[in-house]
Amino acid sequence: MSQNDYPELLDLTPAYAAKVRRQGYLDITDIHPDNVLRTADPAEVGRWRSVELVINVKHKGSPYKTIVLTDQHHFFKLKPTPNQLMGRLRREFKIDYRYDIKVHAKDANVTRHIPFICGDFWLMPVDQRRGNNYSWFRWHHHEDPWDFRGGYTIATHKDFIPLRLPHTRTAIKNRKDKCDKIAESLAKAHNDIVPTHLREVKFDVEAYHPKSAAGIQINLVLRKVLSEYDIRRYGPRITNELYQGNFFQLDEMVDPDEA
Repeated sequence: MSQNDYPELLDLTPAYAAKVRRQGYLDITDIHPDNVLRTADPAEVGRWRSVELVINVKHKGSPYKTIVLTDQHHFFKLKPTPNQLMGRLRREFKIDYRYDIKVHAKDANVTRHIPFICGDFWLMPVDQRRGNNYSWFRWHHHEDPWDFRGGYTIATHKDFIPLRLPHTRTAIKNRKDKCDKIAESLAKAHNDIVPTHLREVKFDVEAYHPKSAAGIQINLVLRKVLSEYDIRRYGPRITNELYQGNFFQLDEMVDPDEA
């Protein structure tokens, strides 16, 4: 995709969009509410699951405290702060950032840069905390979007404009590790709480996907998969299909000699 084809740039002023195109990325520390044309309240932005990026601009002297990028390629500027928006997570997800995630953070010995993890929705705090608020980057944890360039990192996802994050390789790794620790704590709590006969069968996919985040597991909801296929033999193929959401193709993976 060429730099002229990023639809989210249509929500920026022409001058700022031209600057982003020249750079080849959008710097999350540089953008100002005045650079964004669309305004919205949280209800207009849509569901949290559609959010890709939350930029804290509380410290920039504007009545708009947050800029949001959605998966529909729209930038919005909003008056609530990122913290106020994070408080709305409980309306959509089964867990709360303050009363659930931070408890798991303590269990995982994560004291700073605490992410929000629920299912496959992972929000990673980025940039410095300003006015007691962070910016938040949605990390699609089965992807590897990082291009490390010394003192900063370029993150890319699908056909969005690349984003410049003010972090080194080490800082990104630390944030990724904290995401993994919270995810592992949640998985352990799930196993501790759910009765044995109701637990989903799980297996570790790191052996099949070395690039996967450490400790991440795929839940195999269909128990018949493990009863019909030797996981060591079919694990890589099953994992690939599940990552792509192709549950319906599992029956097609029977060995012809065993069909």
